Order: sequence, then structure tokens, then C-alpha cells
Amino acid sequence: MNQEKRKIIRSRETPVAYDIDSGIPTAIVFSQSYKSSDMRAVPVFTTRINEEKHGKNYWFKHIRYDYLALEMVLEGELEFRTEDRCEVAGPGSLYLIPPGTTVRFSCRNGHEVRKLCAIIGGDNLKGILFTLKLADSRLLNLSDPDAMTKKIWDLKDAVTSPITENSVRTYRFLIDLSGQLEENQFTRTPFSRAVAIMESNFQEDLQIPAIASHVGVSGNTLRRMFQHELHCSPLEYLNSVRMKFAVEKLRHTGLRVKEIAMMSGFPSPARFCTVFMEKYRMTPGDFRKKELKKEN
Repeated sequence: MNQEKRKIIRSRETPVAYDIDSGIPTAIVFSQSYKSSDMRAVPVFTTRINEEKHGKNYWFKHIRYDYLALEMVLEGELEFRTEDRCEVAGPGSLYLIPPGTTVRFSCRNGHEVRKLCAIIGGDNLKGILFTLKLADSRLLNLSDPDAMTKKIWDLKDAVTSPITENSVRTYRFLIDLSGQLEENQFTRTPFSRAVAIMESNFQEDLQIPAIASHVGVSGNTLRRMFQHELHCSPLEYLNSVRMKFAVEKLRHTGLRVKEIAMMSGFPSPARFCTVFMEKYRMTPGDFRKKELKKEN
């Protein structure tokens, strides 16, 4: 029977962030980590580049991961599972795991997997990812995977550079990656583009008619798409994304309910409380008290 291993990750923003893995151990083909003692505060920097081989029974899970992980599949298939979706990445696919994400990935169909992984951190990582629209976990099927593989490999030079140069190289890479995503969105369906807009920009004042217009369909068509794919309306899905964020803040921060409501993208605290009551049958305050009792 496989023995499960857990690695606790020290985190400034989440009280509990850790990794769990089990199965046949991973073979590290190549690993380059940033090891300099010069750790001045920088907005973003690459902390590690790995090439790994995963055994057929291997699985790995990030719990509220504190970094950005870029998982580039070179051989085989990896299955990525988050709380609300399951996606399969084959050769030439890139999967983004942003900070705060809980995701489990495993080898698929009993085959070994070879992948390239970049780990990126920084004092302003979340803000930069949000600005560049890289703040949601997603699978990207690349039009030129070889070019992206080379760009990730090139980050190993950033890892061995002084911290300021590392930061500049990493930021340029993220800008380029953001551009790749913008190009890729035109090959995606209006539904998937609408979902991506909601998940990346839920903290903003999003309007469903504006989203429909942006992806090139009418409001009625967008509603039919959401009913068919997710059995809910676009607004219900947007509220579920906002609620997922809000619940994490209630559980793991001491922020006031009013502050959480505004951070989550709800137009008012009253609206937040109404939606919360509909879903959980209790107020946000009562929910927080209940969660605290569980921890104690």
C-alpha cells in the first residue's frame, strides 16, 4: 500500500498550505532552484525549474498552493482536478496553478508522465497575475508547444541570476504568457471564454450582458449555454465563483464581512448576505463561528 507523504509549506497569506503525494516516487531529471541569500523583496521571481518523470500510480495534491506553478506535459497524460472541474493535459499542454489553488494531478491510464515545471513566487505575485489575467487555474492547449517549452527552459537562467535580474526575466515571461492566452482565447468556445472572464475578473463589477457581448453571443444564448453545460444561469455561476473566494476569506482571515463582500465582487454587503443565506442557510457570521468551532 502506498504511503502518503505530506509537506507543509510556510505561507504568509494562508494559515494552512501543504502538499500531499503518494505512489511511485517521482524521478527528478533536472532541477534548478534559486539558492542565493539575496532575497530582497521583489514583485515576482522564478524559484525553481524541474523536469520530472512520474510513475504510473503517482498522484500529487497542492492544498491552497502559495506559488504559481506551470505544468508543461512533455510525454503521457496528466489529469488535473480542482473543486469544480477535471481536465486532462496531454503532450504540448500547459496547466496553470495560481496561488491559493487546491488541485490534484495524477498519471492517466496507468502510463508514466514526463513534465516540465516552473515555480514562481514574489511579494506581488497575486496582483501581477490578476492584472495579466493569469489568476485562474486553467488548461492551455498551445499552438506552438515547442516554443513555450523553450521559454520555460530559459527561465533556468533566471533562477541562476541575481534576484533583480531574475525578477525582470520572470515578469517578461509572464507578460508573454498572458499574450499567448489572449491569442488562445479566440480558438475557445464562447462558453469557455465567458467562464474564463468570470473566474479571472470576479472581483470586478461584471455585468452578464457585457460578458455575452464580449464573447460574441446574445444574453439569451449565453444563458442557454450555461444551462446546458452547468445547469445554472451565468449569474448563478458568477456568484458561485465569488462565494468560493468569500468562504476562504471567512475561514482563514479576520476580515470583516463587509470587507469580504466588497473583495469578492458583490455590489453590496446586503447582496452578499442574501446570496450567502440562499446557499448555506446561515449568515456569514454564523458560518465563521461554525468553522472556528470545527478547528477548536
